[in-house]
Amino acid sequence: MYVEDTLITESNTFYRKIISIKDGTDFLEFIDTITYNEKIFLRKYLNLTLFIDSDLEKIIKFETSLKTNKIEKTKRDLIQDLKISTYDIECYLNENNLFIPFACGWFTKGEKPLINNEKSNECKLYYLTDYENSEKMLLASLNDLIRKNPGTVYVHNLSRFDSIFLTKILYDNFKVKPIYKDSKILSLTVEIIDGQKFKMVLKDSLLLLNSSLRSLGKDYNVQNLKGVFPYKFPNSMNLNYIGNKPDFSFYNDITIKEYEDIPKNEWNLKSETLKYLKNDLLCLHEVLISFSNDIFNLENINIIKYGTISSIAWNSFKANYLKDDLYQIKGPIHIKIRNAFIGGRVDVFKTICENGYLYDVNSLYPYCMLKDMPVGIPVYTNDKNLDNYFGIVFANITAPLNLKYPPLPYKSENKLLFNPVGSFSGWYSSEELKFVRDHYGYTIDVIAGLNFERGKDVFSNYVSKYYNIKSKKDLTTKINRSSAKLLLNSLFGWTGLNIYQSKSAIVSPSNAAQIENKHPIFNSFIINNELEFIKFDPYTILPHYVEENSLDEVKMPVEISKYLDQSLPVAIAVTAYARMHMNLLILELEKNGYTIYYTDTDCIVVDKPLDDKYIGKDLGLLKLEQEFSIGIFCAPKLYYLKTKNKDNNGNYIEIKKAKGLTKGSLQYDDYMNILKGEKVRKDRYKQ
Repeated sequence: MYVEDTLITESNTFYRKIISIKDGTDFLEFIDTITYNEKIFLRKYLNLTLFIDSDLEKIIKFETSLKTNKIEKTKRDLIQDLKISTYDIECYLNENNLFIPFACGWFTKGEKPLINNEKSNECKLYYLTDYENSEKMLLASLNDLIRKNPGTVYVHNLSRFDSIFLTKILYDNFKVKPIYKDSKILSLTVEIIDGQKFKMVLKDSLLLLNSSLRSLGKDYNVQNLKGVFPYKFPNSMNLNYIGNKPDFSFYNDITIKEYEDIPKNEWNLKSETLKYLKNDLLCLHEVLISFSNDIFNLENINIIKYGTISSIAWNSFKANYLKDDLYQIKGPIHIKIRNAFIGGRVDVFKTICENGYLYDVNSLYPYCMLKDMPVGIPVYTNDKNLDNYFGIVFANITAPLNLKYPPLPYKSENKLLFNPVGSFSGWYSSEELKFVRDHYGYTIDVIAGLNFERGKDVFSNYVSKYYNIKSKKDLTTKINRSSAKLLLNSLFGWTGLNIYQSKSAIVSPSNAAQIENKHPIFNSFIINNELEFIKFDPYTILPHYVEENSLDEVKMPVEISKYLDQSLPVAIAVTAYARMHMNLLILELEKNGYTIYYTDTDCIVVDKPLDDKYIGKDLGLLKLEQEFSIGIFCAPKLYYLKTKNKDNNGNYIEIKKAKGLTKGSLQYDDYMNILKGEKVRKDRYKQ
C-alpha cells in the first residue's frame, strides 16, 4: 500500500488515496483538511467526518449526517369542493346502560338548481317507531343517503360514539374502505352497486372542530342554532309520548329561563326529537361550510381531503409558508430522541389556596414557534461541548439538591414524569440544558447529540397572521375568529406525532388470530361472522412468538405512514421553549415573594395579582383567567376551583378537573377526601 496526495493550497485540503502496490487499484479514498491551528485536522470518509489531534494521534470527536426524509410542500387546491353532507343519530340509555339509537337523519345540499335557481337541498329524518328495530332504521337511512351521492358526510363524534352503531351495518351491507390513525376513524369510504355505483365518505367533524355543536353554532353565527332536548327522558316505553313537557331534571346545560320558555302542554317526543335532530344537521352543515370557506379562501386547501384539524393546519403551512428545509427523522434514532419530547410542566406545589388567581399564557406553543427552530439535515456527533449544539443531546445531568422547584423533567422507563434533583441521564433540547445550567446551576456532561442549522422565522408568518386575526389586531381579513384560533393552535400538534403508532385494521377472524399470536393487542371486537376490528402494536413481537419461530433478532419495521410527515425536532424544541418560559416565570415570581400553588403547561396559580409587566394581549404574555375563593389541588390535572363568578342562576361557578373521568363527576367533598388520602369511587356509563 502507498498514499497518493493531491493538495489544494487555498483550502489546506488533501485528497488522499491509499493504493494497492500489487495491482494499482484504489483501496481507500478520503479527504484531510488542516484546521486553523494546524494541530487538528479533519478526515472525511463517505458520510463520516473525524476530528483528529495530530500531536496526540487521537480522534477528538466525529460527525455524521443522518439519512432523513425532506418534508415537501403541499399542492394548493384550485377549486373548492363544497360537496358536504351531515348525518346524526339520537340515542336513549336503556336499563342495561346501553345506548340505543331511536332517531337518525341526514342533510345533503343538492347539486342541480331548481326552477327558482335554488339548490335542491334535502333533509330526511327517521324514527324508531316506524321501523322494526334500530338496525333497520339506520340501514334505511344509509341506503337512502348513499343513493344521493352525498360526497363527504360528516358525523359529529363518529370516531368515539356513532361508529359503534354504524360499523356492523356498514360492513354487512356495503363495501367499506377504512382509514384509521391509531384507533380513530379518519374516514370510511362506503360504496354500493345498484344498477350504478354509489359512493360516500364518512368523516368525523369533531376531529376538525373539537367543540360541542352548541358552541360551534354560536362561534360561527349560524342561523340554525342547536336547540335544547331532554336527553334523559326517552326510553323504550315512551317513544310515542305526548303530554306535559319533561321535568327540568331531564335536561342538561339549560337555564331555568330556557326551560320556562318551552311550551308546557302537548309536548310530543317524536316531533320534538325530529325537530331537534333536523336543527343539529343544519347547524353542523352551516358550520362546516363556513369553516371550509375560511380555509379555502385563505390557504387554498380543501378541508374534505384531511381527517383532522392538525393535518389541515400542517398542510396549510406546507402549501403557503414552508421555506426552510424541515426533515423527518426515522429509525432507531427517532425512538431515542422521542424521549426528549416531553409535554408542558404540570406540578402541584401547594394543595389548598384561599383567594387565588389563575393566569393563562396567550397561545404559549404558537409563541414558542416564533423562536429559532432546528432545520436542515441533522448531524450526529459526540462533541462534548454543549455550547456547540443547537439541537438534541444525550447527557449525564446533576441537579443541585437544594432546588425548591426543579425545572428539568425526567421520563422514567415506565413513562412516569417527574422533576428530580441529583444525578440522572436523558435526551433533551440543547437549549433547555443551557437554560438549567445558566439559571439553576445544573452540571451537564454531554455524551452525544444531533446538531441542526438554526432556522429563523420558520413559523413566524403563519403564527403572526392567525394570532392577529384571533386577537382582533387584524380586522380586514375575512375569516371567522374561531377558524383562526383553530389554525393557530393546531399546527404544533402535527409536528410531534409518533410515526410508530398502534395499528387498527378490519380483518378476517383467521388473520385476527394470527395477529393476536404475534403482537400485543389493545382492543378488538367482532363486526360480523367474516370481519373483526383489531388494534395492535405492530412494532412489538411477543416473546413466545420469537421463541417458537427461533427468531434471533426482532427488527423495527422501517415503513412509515405517508400521513405522518412530521418534524419531531421542531416538536422537541417547542415544548422545551414552553417549559423554559414557564420556569423563568416561576423563578421570577418566587424571587418577588409570590406563593405558587399549581402550574399546568400554560397556566399558573398564585396568591396575588401579577405585576402589570406580565399582563397583555401579545403572544407570550398572560391574562387573568379565574379569580377564585377556594382552590384544591390534589394532583396534576386533578383540581377544584370555586370561582368568584356567578352563572345565570346566581350560583358561583365551580371548575372541576379530573382527567379520565366524566366531566363534573367529582364534587368539592370528593376533592377534599382525595387530599386526605381517602379512596373515592365514581361509576360512569360505558357503551
